[in-house]
Amino acid sequence: MQKISSLFFLSFLLLTSSLFAQCWQSVSAGGNHTLAIRQDGSLWASGFNANGQIGVGNYQVYYSLFTLVNSQNQWKAVAAGEQFSLAIRQDHTLWSWGNNYLGQLGTNTSEDNVPTPHQIGTHNDWEKIAAGNSHAIALKKDGTLWSWGSNFYGQLGDGTTTSRTAPVQIGTDNNWKEIAAGHWYNLGIKKDGTLWAWGANTKGGLGDGTVIHKYIPTQIGNANNWKTIAAGNAHSLAIKQDGTLWTWGYNISGQLGNGTTNDTNIPAQIGSANNWQGIECGGTQTIAFRSDGTLWTWGNNYYGELGNGNNQNSSIPVTVGIPNNWSAISAGWHYSFALKNDGTLFGFGINAEGELGNGTATNTNIPVIIPCTSLSIKDHQPMNVLVYPNPTSDIINIPDNNQPVNKINIYDLSGKLIRNYSGNTAVLSLNPLAKGMYTIEILYDNSTVRQKIMKL
Repeated sequence: MQKISSLFFLSFLLLTSSLFAQCWQSVSAGGNHTLAIRQDGSLWASGFNANGQIGVGNYQVYYSLFTLVNSQNQWKAVAAGEQFSLAIRQDHTLWSWGNNYLGQLGTNTSEDNVPTPHQIGTHNDWEKIAAGNSHAIALKKDGTLWSWGSNFYGQLGDGTTTSRTAPVQIGTDNNWKEIAAGHWYNLGIKKDGTLWAWGANTKGGLGDGTVIHKYIPTQIGNANNWKTIAAGNAHSLAIKQDGTLWTWGYNISGQLGNGTTNDTNIPAQIGSANNWQGIECGGTQTIAFRSDGTLWTWGNNYYGELGNGNNQNSSIPVTVGIPNNWSAISAGWHYSFALKNDGTLFGFGINAEGELGNGTATNTNIPVIIPCTSLSIKDHQPMNVLVYPNPTSDIINIPDNNQPVNKINIYDLSGKLIRNYSGNTAVLSLNPLAKGMYTIEILYDNSTVRQKIMKL
């Protein structure tokens, strides 16, 4: 998909209203693709798809609009890895798709790529999931911890460096409560509030005071009041039960938020605020929100992934905009998402492969709203009818598909009908329309075709 101008992007913003975007429940940003669940339980994906990680049954290079993964409305949780995807259904079964080169799909096969969701085993007691570069960890209802995929640095926590194609239990403990997967390492919190880490430790991301890899879960310090954790490329964050924020690990872009770019291999408190509520680590950026609903970011900002209107790194937390109703966040590789408590979703940062899901391939350094009017399965099925040229600055041709055209409707991204034409029309002028993305609906005698079109 060709890149589009900032003028088009601005008009796209004008076309999209928050009224038609209050549908999102959760989101997970990965390497360069994104997974999201809507409030109706349906599963959607956007971004890079060369390994089938979007999950719609093909390897189309990328999708710039959120696309319905399947027709099931029963999804509970999602986790986007580097080039693969994980999800838990409401029946607590576990599913995966995308790249499987190192067994990260956990389906006990060596098949390289799987472009549709496949169930992992037959168990129906999965509770939480986390995806790293090419490994995964998951928590069951009984508090046991499981892992699979690549294991070069001991990130599976089973005491070996042997990669696994199916879930293996990590130790015998059954008191795990929280998990987070970094690029090649993991963090965990037990029910007693203790903090644990294992895997790659070159930059001190494990927080144990060393830079030595760990092949089994290792306790970090003696504190037993940890509440929330997040793991990135090689930097880590945690919130204590008192609401204070702690960071450690790699700090080349200031992603630790301590005012420096120096690495540290033990947890250190950031500021004196005690109202931190949610945290997420991207590649080298960090995003967080406080209990007052304010949104904060810091670290790398080359692609605008901090969302504060510029492209300068920040080594201290900076606020994003003025709204105070943020309730959930996710950070990927150079891009970020934030969800408001009314169900509206915003994205910012790199978007070269459509990972933001807003219908463009344009980076943005301010939060842009993610529309609910996206692609369904029917929209991306192969069609015999394709309007052309697309994109277009004016004229668009309508093939007759060997049958008369009865009616043509054009909708904006909110789903509002803005133009309709009757009769057997072969050529349309889009000149009256503002620049932006639309859906054209062509009604024939025996069929209806819908296609996304872009007005330049």
